[in-house]
Amino acid sequence: MSRRRSGLKVALAIGVSLLLLWLLYRQVDPAQLLAALRRASLPLFLAALGVGGLLSAATAWRYAHFARRLGITPAPGYGTSLKSYFLAACLNLVLPSKLGDLGKGLLCSRLDRIAYPFELHVFTVYEKVADLFSLVLLGALLGLLRRLVGAVPGIPELAGPLAGLGLTPLLLLLALPLLLVLLPHRHGGVVARLLKPLPLKLREAGLVAGRFRWADFLVFLLVSLGLWSLHLVQMGLFAQALGMDLWSASGLLVMVTAVLVGLLPLSFAGIGTRDAVLLLLLGPLYGTAQPLLFGVLLTSRYVLPALVGAFLLRELAEPS
Repeated sequence: MSRRRSGLKVALAIGVSLLLLWLLYRQVDPAQLLAALRRASLPLFLAALGVGGLLSAATAWRYAHFARRLGITPAPGYGTSLKSYFLAACLNLVLPSKLGDLGKGLLCSRLDRIAYPFELHVFTVYEKVADLFSLVLLGALLGLLRRLVGAVPGIPELAGPLAGLGLTPLLLLLALPLLLVLLPHRHGGVVARLLKPLPLKLREAGLVAGRFRWADFLVFLLVSLGLWSLHLVQMGLFAQALGMDLWSASGLLVMVTAVLVGLLPLSFAGIGTRDAVLLLLLGPLYGTAQPLLFGVLLTSRYVLPALVGAFLLRELAEPS
């Protein structure tokens, strides 16, 4: 029954993505898409792909390095961590909200034929929370910067329901419980009591926080913020390759918003929902073709690592 339900959810997500893509692409002339592709900068596109490779390597290093710093024994090596990153990317195409990342501990166990300790699986959740916190915090900081700097000529305002809800306060509110999970704290202390209303997985992730020394925690947090800053650089390069200048607080906030909406379990791997947000926010300035192609390039950020992971699936097979 659970498999049937999971299959139905995937089928519905694919249906939503296909419907959204049909509604979006029927608004653009194919000739406009081809013209935008011809104008695209190949060197900038290749530079963005290079940043993607760097992100893969750095994310794998973070997982292996900080698992050891937390005293998790045994801990996976860098090679296993890198393979688990690509395999999780493959699972993320099927599971909503990038939940495949939460299985990296299990993937490492299958790759190394070792039953890694429970702490590694909890650290995997903790790392996922750190990623979401980093993205949300960067979005909130960009929103605050946008308010301080004021309107920037050539960059569209956040429009529609996002502006009506007040994006920056929402991001700050979301960041607070995530920060509570991440902060090093003593069991039974004030932070631990504040975590009690949160879901079980988040409370378990808080157990990892208690093993962090403050110095290691601050380095871990800075690395996570650096990784997501690099994600924004990659997306900015993709946009610039298509002739869109998003190197401003508003432009970067548009990208953060698209990524966050793409994480909602509404469509298949965020395809369609992410594209709709980009067209809504960038369409007034750049028309239809460039934002839609930008959506394709943002989707490639998930598809390309997943293709590498597909080649590694055979390594998960049990030895004969």
